[in-house]
Amino acid sequence: MLLGLVPGAAPAYARPGSPIGTSTTAPGPLPLGYLPITPDGAGTACHVKTLEGCEQAALIVRAINATPCTGRITATFYSMSIDAYADALVGREKCGTDLHILTWHGVDDDGELIKDSKQLRRIKAAVKKYGNGWYKSCRYSCYDTRGEGTMHMKEWLFSSTGDQQDVIIHSENNATTNGDLVHFGSLTVLSDSCAYTALTAWVDLGRQDKAQTTPQPISTCDGRQTFHVAPTKKNAALDLLKAIKEPAPGCRVEHDMNQVTIDAPTDEVIRLHKAGCQTRAVVDWKLFSRGELKSASQMKQIRRLVAAGVPTFDASWKATAYNHRKATIAENGDVRWAASGATNQTTGSFKSANILLVSRVSTDVTAAFAASDVMVAYSHELTVKSVGCVGAKKKQPAGCIAKTSRSSALATSAADRREAADSADLTESHGERSSELGED
Repeated sequence: MLLGLVPGAAPAYARPGSPIGTSTTAPGPLPLGYLPITPDGAGTACHVKTLEGCEQAALIVRAINATPCTGRITATFYSMSIDAYADALVGREKCGTDLHILTWHGVDDDGELIKDSKQLRRIKAAVKKYGNGWYKSCRYSCYDTRGEGTMHMKEWLFSSTGDQQDVIIHSENNATTNGDLVHFGSLTVLSDSCAYTALTAWVDLGRQDKAQTTPQPISTCDGRQTFHVAPTKKNAALDLLKAIKEPAPGCRVEHDMNQVTIDAPTDEVIRLHKAGCQTRAVVDWKLFSRGELKSASQMKQIRRLVAAGVPTFDASWKATAYNHRKATIAENGDVRWAASGATNQTTGSFKSANILLVSRVSTDVTAAFAASDVMVAYSHELTVKSVGCVGAKKKQPAGCIAKTSRSSALATSAADRREAADSADLTESHGERSSELGED
């Protein structure tokens, strides 16, 4: 469910299971702030034909429809499979709105080019026919010529929509049915001329599809929100965790990752847990342990968290939902921040075009923690017994039971380790992207 948050107002949260319908032509301004997305499997009801109850799609389509014919829409997305997005964008293109569209195409396991979805083909044809703006689909990240990464950003930028100017909708989910039906995720909506100007300029550079120098972090005019752009060698969320040297009373860290395959973030969460900080993680365990996706590194990091005693929850325990958030949230004394966006904690994410938003706005942090509480209420807590062993045999934690199932054996192959290092988002594979449902 998308739960509106207006700056200065106390956040109000509906209980999971209460369907929320969002009109694509609703009057009044868009809600601003951090807005959690809850999938159908956790109690909401999304109807993709009408968008009733489809919080992300309805909000973004509403913003598109309210953009004037003299305005500009800049959009970046990894995949699209909902007709309403294409309908709205084609309608704006016909009336004269400048569309700047940056997306991605890949190749399958046989090296064959994957065709864009029918929705993307419609948008591309409209831009070619009416000539308002441009459409670019890149083979890799759009910002690197070394043949690495993907264009994985999920940003919607509006010169104006309704009475609001310089609107940014920063998302963790794609423009697909699974983005509303299956994924836990979030949107952050803000109206800020400084960030809007810099982000649109960065997207425009992607049209050139060549190596670019990654900019310094892009800040809002008041400096309380910062966009960290990739490709980059810098890991903003990791650096923020490292900056917590001494946990203060009431220290709290939330680590909710769709993908985490590198050691350093896990190291920091475990360090803070041992130092007395209240820590928690929401992950996708069963998605991997049952062999649907394969990553030895992902399973290793989850086992490490569980073995260290960090309360760790599986959002993918049923096939109807899983965690698509890439969120790290912390409060330590007077310092509070929430990091969210398209950037997973994987090697591939930092080679890809991604954006992580770090917000120090108190209401955003409160809403992000509350979104984690909703996920935990839905998820199943993992135990050493349920996830199996990690590390050398002599160092196994008490109660550890070795797993030797076929799926876990497959997941620990060398090929899967390479996949974990190279993929920007394992849950959005090339073949699944080209399917009607968009992702998995």
